[in-house]
Amino acid sequence: MVDAFVGKRAGGGRTPPAPTSADIPQAGWNRRRYADSSGTVRVEDYVVQGAGRSLPAGGMAAVAGAFFGLGG
Repeated sequence: MVDAFVGKRAGGGRTPPAPTSADIPQAGWNRRRYADSSGTVRVEDYVVQGAGRSLPAGGMAAVAGAFFGLGG
């Protein structure tokens, strides 16, 4: 699955896979998840309205940490 993203970005001509799920975890956030055939989420994609390339919005750092198994 990640190969599809890497191939696309590297000019490999591949089409990225469709997300296996999508939701709105809080106002202004759109989340897409990409799971493997066993259902394990391998990639999460967040689009936060009005955010740049940092983690400025309330809760973003906690969500990123939780995805990587950090935090309590």
